[in-house]
Amino acid sequence: PNEGEIWARGVSRIDNQTFAYAYQDGGKSEIKQAIVHVHTPTKAMKVLSRDQVLRRGLSSYVNMISMPELTFSPHTMAMFEDTASNVSFVEICSWSTTGSSLQDCEAFPWLNEAPATQIAAGALPGGRFVVGFTARSGQPFYTIFSVARK
Repeated sequence: PNEGEIWARGVSRIDNQTFAYAYQDGGKSEIKQAIVHVHTPTKAMKVLSRDQVLRRGLSSYVNMISMPELTFSPHTMAMFEDTASNVSFVEICSWSTTGSSLQDCEAFPWLNEAPATQIAAGALPGGRFVVGFTARSGQPFYTIFSVARK
């Protein structure tokens, strides 16, 4: 992003030369995602997709999770909160290597009752993911969820 007020951010690997960057644009109250390609020999970076809005509103966190088992079909996975509804979401998008664009994005609630203030997440074998988070009360929790193809 070229503007200020970037409050929260996360980075994840899409493939060996491409990564996703999700961030909270505080000035516009939007959660956005960009895709960057790294030219391996020179390490030069090129933005392939810029400023795709994942959700309008604010979030106390933005996190990305690499989806290593889906290298045959690259995806991005962003996690954020919708502070207006107090629901935490995971949004998964397909990455088109031929069109250099995000497609078929879908958001799913993963936490409805106790909004998280901080999270850490990682991939497990078999399309599963573990998420550790702190509720607003300060109580720590964790959950495990799976992602499957349609």
